[in-house]
Amino acid sequence: MPLARPYPHRLLAVVSAILLGSCAAAQPPPAMAIGTNLASIRDWSTANPFVDAMKSSRPWLSGAPGVWQDQRPLDLDAHGWVRSLQPGQIARTLMFWDRPNTYPAGRYVVDYKGRGTLAYEGAWRRTGGAAGRDELEVDPSRGGLALSITATDPTDYLRDIHVTTAGAGAEPLFHPLFLDSLRGYRCLRFMNWAEQNLTQGDARLAAQPKTWADRPTVEDARWSIRGVPVEVMCSLANRLGVDAWFSIPWTVDDEYVRLFARSVGRLLDPKLRAYVEYSNEVWNAEYPQTRHAQTQGAALGLGDRARPWESGGMYHARRSTEIMTLCEQEIPAPRLVRVLAWQAAGPWWFENILLKTGEAAAHHDALAIAPYFGGYLGNARNQAAVQTPGLTLDALFAELSSRAVPQAVDVVQQMARYAASKGKTLIAYEGGQHLVGVGAWQNDEALNRLFDQANRDPRMGGLYDRYLQGWREAGAGLFCNFIHCDAYSKYGRFGMLEYLSQPPEQSPKLLAVRRAMR
Repeated sequence: MPLARPYPHRLLAVVSAILLGSCAAAQPPPAMAIGTNLASIRDWSTANPFVDAMKSSRPWLSGAPGVWQDQRPLDLDAHGWVRSLQPGQIARTLMFWDRPNTYPAGRYVVDYKGRGTLAYEGAWRRTGGAAGRDELEVDPSRGGLALSITATDPTDYLRDIHVTTAGAGAEPLFHPLFLDSLRGYRCLRFMNWAEQNLTQGDARLAAQPKTWADRPTVEDARWSIRGVPVEVMCSLANRLGVDAWFSIPWTVDDEYVRLFARSVGRLLDPKLRAYVEYSNEVWNAEYPQTRHAQTQGAALGLGDRARPWESGGMYHARRSTEIMTLCEQEIPAPRLVRVLAWQAAGPWWFENILLKTGEAAAHHDALAIAPYFGGYLGNARNQAAVQTPGLTLDALFAELSSRAVPQAVDVVQQMARYAASKGKTLIAYEGGQHLVGVGAWQNDEALNRLFDQANRDPRMGGLYDRYLQGWREAGAGLFCNFIHCDAYSKYGRFGMLEYLSQPPEQSPKLLAVRRAMR
């Protein structure tokens, strides 16, 4: 890893010491408290968090011989295992799909219970095995893995299927490369693992828990539908010795909140803190939780019915306060950090909507924002300025340096002063660059190519140095970047790593984050 670049204020300190005749050496800035968001559990994710690839697999697809998908319903048990098949029906699931050469090669083992027939398509071939166990050789250059149930005995159906790589060693749950890649972070935000980033129309919304009986469990076939169990979240935080940030689903009742908090209090290492937040971005119109908050707020007579955003904000503050009150009864105060999050738009929302009541102010410790920089560059309103055909990397970085980063830091400074005036800590639930096309610009090849190049350019690391230094100098607290590991696409290039085994020196963003952390 290259040596950290000297920050401007460090150079100034050296010069001052010389001029004053001081013999004291310049001191580096203190390490920042930096956390990270984890990627959603999906078969196409490049994060590879689990030793058992089945946990990240795609929901079962119904097909038939020669037919990839026929839309017929599948008979599933409470944990998502196929109990029976219709005549001619095949149940197929996918792992590591559409992402060749980004997952481990070599020998895999498929363990299972029950009687039936498994078939393997894609980048693996069966090399041996016995009843309840198949051995396979995998070549990731050939693409992803498809596992199919072509026959199953309804009286003893195939279940408890585990797909593990021999390269995981003795680690029972988390892939060693995944664990190593998270070293140095101080907190893990589990918002995506709790499926709180689903947009309108996502089929997974129907599976979101409402009661404690609906919660995701360790025994579930996969954790890519209802989310990851709280037991697994706490296990990862404990394994790494870092704080955990939980997003309480907007769909659940009070009993769910109480029992979830009780589980955290029991399972999370007592030396670690639990950050608790109500859902995710309840201000963002792309998400169903925003519509829910506005509907509930209007029904309760909160705010002006002609301004649904006002009703939604007031409901968010009320429901968040209710959730924190329940958590206070289950998690001791020193271990609980009660988070009230909103968009990074200055103090107005907190002052006039969210903290307008003393009750909300009394039950939250931290105000959280997402101070991204550069998001406006993918908006059609800026077409003439930043999306001119032939826009160069030099011009893009000039814009980011002179306008985008200073704007983000200015909002941080405003919010940090406001939070301090209210006796609260300012933290970031997300943050970093936000170069992504919006609307029709999402499919612009030239723009996507430019944004990809910018994120791989060493100058992006320099921008992160300035950006994180601005956060530090504002006196803000924990900063959770977005996101740990995720492939670049037209939907954004947020990953610190593009794939888990990527050499860190290929990611200027990650190098800058590590400089700030040490």
